[in-house]
Amino acid sequence: MTYETITKTIDAMHRAFESENWEGVIEACNEIIAQDPLHDKIYSRRGRAHAELANYAQAADDFTMALKHEADNPQLYTNRALAYFYLQNMEASISDFTAAIKLAPDDAESYYMRGCIYLNGEDIERAIEDFSKCVLIDPQHARAYGNRGNCYDVLGQYDKAIEDFDKAIEADPNDLGAYFNRGNEYSNLNQYERAIEDYDKALELEPMEENALRNRANAFEKSGLYEKAVQDCTELIRMESAHSPFAYQLRAECYEKLGKPDLAEADRSNADESALLALELQQQMAMDEELLNHLSSMGASLNVVREIDHGFICPSDQLNGFIAELEKLAFTIDPVGEPDEEDDTVWIDCHEQAAPNEMRERTVQLVRLAFKFGAQYDGWGTVAK
Repeated sequence: MTYETITKTIDAMHRAFESENWEGVIEACNEIIAQDPLHDKIYSRRGRAHAELANYAQAADDFTMALKHEADNPQLYTNRALAYFYLQNMEASISDFTAAIKLAPDDAESYYMRGCIYLNGEDIERAIEDFSKCVLIDPQHARAYGNRGNCYDVLGQYDKAIEDFDKAIEADPNDLGAYFNRGNEYSNLNQYERAIEDYDKALELEPMEENALRNRANAFEKSGLYEKAVQDCTELIRMESAHSPFAYQLRAECYEKLGKPDLAEADRSNADESALLALELQQQMAMDEELLNHLSSMGASLNVVREIDHGFICPSDQLNGFIAELEKLAFTIDPVGEPDEEDDTVWIDCHEQAAPNEMRERTVQLVRLAFKFGAQYDGWGTVAK
C-alpha cells in the first residue's frame, strides 16, 4: 500500500467514523494496520468501533494495543475499563478506572463508573466514597446522587437516601429512577401518601413503568385505597408484566377487603399459574445473558444482524394455531416432524434475521406466546462468527 493509498484509507476511516459507520471504520483500520501496524491512533479508533458494535473482547484488545503507544492517555484506560465492564471482568475494570483517575483526578465519570461496580459488588463504603468524589467534582451529576442514595438504602439509612434522591431530582427533574427510589424510601418509612406522589411522577414520565405500578399498587393497599390498588394490579396483569403473580395476589387481597370473595378466589388461582410463567421468564432471561456474554467473549458482534434459531416444544393439538402466530412474527418455520408418542408434543425449529442484542425483548415475547398455547420456549442460538 503506497503512501497515497494509506492517506486515502485514513480519510475513508475518518469519514466512516464521523458518520458512525462502525463496520466501515473497522474495515479501513484493518487495511491500515496490515501495512503499518504502528500507525498512530488506529487501534484506539478500531477499539471504539468494536465497542460501538458490542464487540467488547476485540475492543479491549485494541485499547491494550493503543496503550502501548499512549500509556499516559486516561481516555484509553476508561474505554478499556468499559469494555472489561461489559465482559463482566470487574477486577480489570476497576483497575483501569483507577489508572484513569490517577492520570485525570478530576474525571467525575470514572469515579461514577467505579462506584457503580463497587455498588454492584456490594462494597458499599467504597461506592459511597466514589459517588461522593464524583458529586464533589460535578455537583449536577444526578446519577451519582441517585446511586449514593441506593447505597444508603442498602445500609437502611432511609433519610440520607431521600436527601440524595432530592439532590438527584434537583439536578435532573426528569430523573424517573430518583422519583421511583424516593417513593420506595417513603414506603419504607410508612409515608405512603408521599410515596404515591413519587410513583405518580415516575408514571407520568413513563406510563408503562411496571415497577412503579407495582409499588404504587402496594402503597394504595397499605393506605386502604383498595379500588385504586385493584386498578394498578389490573393494568399490570393486562401488560402481562413480570409482576403479574404479585398483581393477582394483591388484587385478591383487595377483593377480599372489598367483599368480593369469588373474584379473590379466581385471582389466587391465576396467581399460581402466573408464577410459573414468571419463573420460566426468569430462567430464560438468565440463559440469554450467559449466551450474550459468551458470544461477546468469542468476538461475535451483538449488534449485527445474523440468523437466530429458536426452538419450541408444542402440544400437537395447538400446533397450527401456534405456528400461525410464529409466522406473523416473520419467522421461517422448518418442517415439523411427527408427535412424540409419550406426551403428544412436537418440536418446532424456526429462524429469523436479527441482532443478538434484540433477544432480551424477543425472549419475553416468545415465552409469553408459548405459554398461551401450552407450549414451552427452548431458547435461541446462533453461530459465533
